[in-house]
Amino acid sequence: MQSLNYGIQYVNKKEIYLPDVRKIVFMGDVACTPFTETSKRVLSEILRMETDLFLILGDVTFLGDEDEFQEIIDFCNQRTTVPVFSLCGNHDISGFSKFFGLSTYALILDKTVVLALDNARSVFEEDSLEIVEEMLHKYKEKRFLITFHVPPPTDLHGSCMKSEEWTKLKAVSDEHKERIDCILSGHIHAFHEYDLDGYHIFISGGGGAALYNLEKDPLKLYHAIEATFSIDGILDFNVIPIYV
Repeated sequence: MQSLNYGIQYVNKKEIYLPDVRKIVFMGDVACTPFTETSKRVLSEILRMETDLFLILGDVTFLGDEDEFQEIIDFCNQRTTVPVFSLCGNHDISGFSKFFGLSTYALILDKTVVLALDNARSVFEEDSLEIVEEMLHKYKEKRFLITFHVPPPTDLHGSCMKSEEWTKLKAVSDEHKERIDCILSGHIHAFHEYDLDGYHIFISGGGGAALYNLEKDPLKLYHAIEATFSIDGILDFNVIPIYV
C-alpha cells in the first residue's frame, strides 16, 4: 500500500495507489445534522470495524464551519489506525478543500479503481466527468466503483440528481458499463439498493446523521456498507447495521 497516515486523509494527488487493499467500509452523512451523542456512537461503532480504509460518502459537517471539520477530523483520528477518505457533500462545500484537499480523485487498487466524484452542488463538476472518462480508458483491465454524494434518480426521496446530470455521467460511462460494479451515494439518510439503466446503485446515508423515516427504506437503521475484494477482483458487498 502507498504509505499513508492513519485517519482523515488530505488528498493532493489525483491518483492514489493502494495495491494491498482488500476491504473498504463506506458510510454516508455522518454529521449533516448536528453531531449529537447518537451520531458519535454510530460513527464510533463504524470506526471499530476491521477494514483497510474507510470512505465517507459526504456530509461530514452540519454548517460547514471550521470547528466542525476539526471536530470530525479529531474524532476519526483518535478512533482508527487506517486511512479515512471522504467525498464532498453539500454541507461541506465551504471548507472541504481546506481540510480534505481534492474533491475528485481515484483510488487505484489491484483489480479495481474507486472514483471519488464531486456533485455536492447537485451537478457534476467538470473535472469529475473528466476523471471518469480518463480513468476508464487508462485502466481498461480494472473494474470500477463510482462514488459521489447526491444519488442518481430514484423514487425513494426527492433529494436526488436531475435526469440531465445522470445523462451527463452516462455519456462518459455507458461504453464501459460492464466494468462498473456499482455506484455508491449518500445524501438521503436511509438505505436503498436499486438498479437504473444497467447500473447497480447503493444509497447509504446511515453514518450518524438523523435518519429519514421513509416507507421504502428496508433497513431503517444506521449502517455502513462493507466491500470486500477477493484476490482475483471479485467484489462482495455486506450491509452492516449499527445498533445504538
